[in-house]
Amino acid sequence: MESLVYFSSFLGAALEGELSLVAALQTSYKGYSNYYAILLTAFAGTLSADWFFFLNGRYNAGPFLQKRPRIQSKVAKLNQHLDRHLAWLLLLYRFFYGFRIVLPLVFGLSPVPIKKFAIFSVLSTALWLCFVSILGHFATLLGGWL
Repeated sequence: MESLVYFSSFLGAALEGELSLVAALQTSYKGYSNYYAILLTAFAGTLSADWFFFLNGRYNAGPFLQKRPRIQSKVAKLNQHLDRHLAWLLLLYRFFYGFRIVLPLVFGLSPVPIKKFAIFSVLSTALWLCFVSILGHFATLLGGWL
């Protein structure tokens, strides 16, 4: 049972994010799983999804874009805008609802160095994990009072 919770935490963090992490943390508050193991599996799941989309953008989107010059021109325009706010976008993209998949793909299409994406991906995931786990903790406290 416990291993299913960890697998669900990994998969849920990779595919959905916040809600699945809070739900998985509820199992640790009830004593069914280890809190830190949930955080670790969610961290790994989130990073896996980031890297999946980033690497697909980096290595697989080229042929797709070559056949679609209209989209290619939009990507080039987007890359120009990325230069101004790249560090902030790399750090905070996880917090923009609906852009969790799109922005890693865009970063993969852009000339962002892999090392830079790796550093910011880890930092962003750590910030996100702290923020969501704290919210989940307060939700648990409030749920006990209702």
